[in-house]
Amino acid sequence: MSHLIVACVPGNRRQGNQSLAEFGEHQSERVRQIQALVQAPFEAAAAVNSTLWAFYHQLQVTELPIAVASGGGTQCNRRRLGIPKEHGRDVAWVGAVDAIIDRGTKPVLSIKVTGGGNYQRTRLIRYGFPRGYLMPQKAVQGVETGDLVKAVVPTERKMGTYRGPVTVRTRGNFNIQSGRGWIEGISHRFCTFNQRVDGYGDVLTKRAPEKGEAGMGRAEDSRTIR
Repeated sequence: MSHLIVACVPGNRRQGNQSLAEFGEHQSERVRQIQALVQAPFEAAAAVNSTLWAFYHQLQVTELPIAVASGGGTQCNRRRLGIPKEHGRDVAWVGAVDAIIDRGTKPVLSIKVTGGGNYQRTRLIRYGFPRGYLMPQKAVQGVETGDLVKAVVPTERKMGTYRGPVTVRTRGNFNIQSGRGWIEGISHRFCTFNQRVDGYGDVLTKRAPEKGEAGMGRAEDSRTIR
């Protein structure tokens, strides 16, 4: 990390043009810790690079077409073809790229860590006093919060088919997070279990339509899938 600068904006302003030793002359122990951190070798990065090339050599055995490129080459392809920076599609610009047929219109599978639940059954306010209690059991009608379900609702008020992770309630009316948002009060009688919660949420998202925007914008028709 010797080529990086360890600083925050307020600290950098206070430091001005002073060296680290001058700025921290009254905090010698802290200065020593920072200097040791700055000079730390890139052991983790070296391990990742070694693993990457070992994996590449193993793939070559399959005799499948494989393309590799540096970050600079990928960036060159993006700039030459006028493509915004998006991590979800970086792999498409690797190697020799002459033209792009799909210019980012297809959705991308976004994976988010959601966790597997919470052992704490009491909700607290910031002062430590209880404000609510969760159910003593995690499952209702065999379904747990976070499970993927499909609900086919025949009634007029909420008629439709909804797929997504569910939030269970003791009364048996569940809330489903579908591509259209949260659908509340769906009876368990209309729900079909698809997959047990595994701590991850998979959502199809579309790129923000503005050219050059690096963020991922969730489209109206995005949907949770498995």
